[in-house]
Amino acid sequence: MFTDSNVRLTFDKFTMGVLHMLNVAPTQLHPNSRTLLQAFQLLPEMFNLNPSPHVYFSYYSSRPSGPVKWLSLVSQAGTILFTSFSSSYKFKDFFFSKFQ
Repeated sequence: MFTDSNVRLTFDKFTMGVLHMLNVAPTQLHPNSRTLLQAFQLLPEMFNLNPSPHVYFSYYSSRPSGPVKWLSLVSQAGTILFTSFSSSYKFKDFFFSKFQ
């Protein structure tokens, strides 16, 4: 469908590497996790370095760790680089209830 409509969803190598290591689709990441992923990507780029998925996972891990429909990325113990939003907007219940 995307090819026929000439729509491209492009992701950089870093994002694709993280998604591949997690074995998830982009839509399976919690929005706060996507934000942390983008923030982490910008940090090394500020110093003309390439972001690495392997380095990313030395600071963050997935929760839950098994196959899931919805995945969050959380800081490893004692390695907080960025703080997330203090309260999570509860859109999941609203969004998913409309399609069940």
